Amino acid sequence: MSVSSLTANAVPPHRFEAYHWLLPVGVPHPSGWHYGLLRGTPHPGSLRVDPATLDPALRPLVMALHQRGIRTLPSCEGHFSTPKQTALSLARRRRDLQAQAPLIWGSGLLMRDVESGNVWRIQDPTYKLPSPADMLAGHYSMAGVGYLGILTPPHRIKLKRSPYLHTQMQPDRVNIWVSAPNARIQRQIWGNITKDILEAS
Repeated sequence: MSVSSLTANAVPPHRFEAYHWLLPVGVPHPSGWHYGLLRGTPHPGSLRVDPATLDPALRPLVMALHQRGIRTLPSCEGHFSTPKQTALSLARRRRDLQAQAPLIWGSGLLMRDVESGNVWRIQDPTYKLPSPADMLAGHYSMAGVGYLGILTPPHRIKLKRSPYLHTQMQPDRVNIWVSAPNARIQRQIWGNITKDILEAS
């Protein structure tokens, strides 16, 4: 598949649904970083996703919602890291992206959509490697910001209040944002959300 809209830049959570999220197939990829391929049509919501690609704090909720026939949008629990952890993570990502770029520019790189499971050979001669500065800025702009979109009428979602929780209600969906001061509280909030939603659904 020849495309002109592949990105390896960090994408803010409110833009997750604008992309197909892809992982390379058949090449080393220890960073686990996802490529984004811009969608041509709005995301319809998904009833399936590779569980291994879900963040641990969100996996029980997303899988249970799918089992109940409730669609979700691409998500992130919100991550925290020390400066040393950040540097190591970005270095691994940079090595992966640099090794894979010649295939993307040339004969194509096999990639799997983590939601549909479809595998495509992606070629994009216009693809640009993110610079180290862009990678670092993207990391810090999203640090500790968690998001999940659920395609269900808002009256079906009842959540207990928390200073670290924000919800945005729309006629056919609920956007849930979690931004806590540290990873422990972040996981705790997602655990409370999971309990509240599954007890009510």
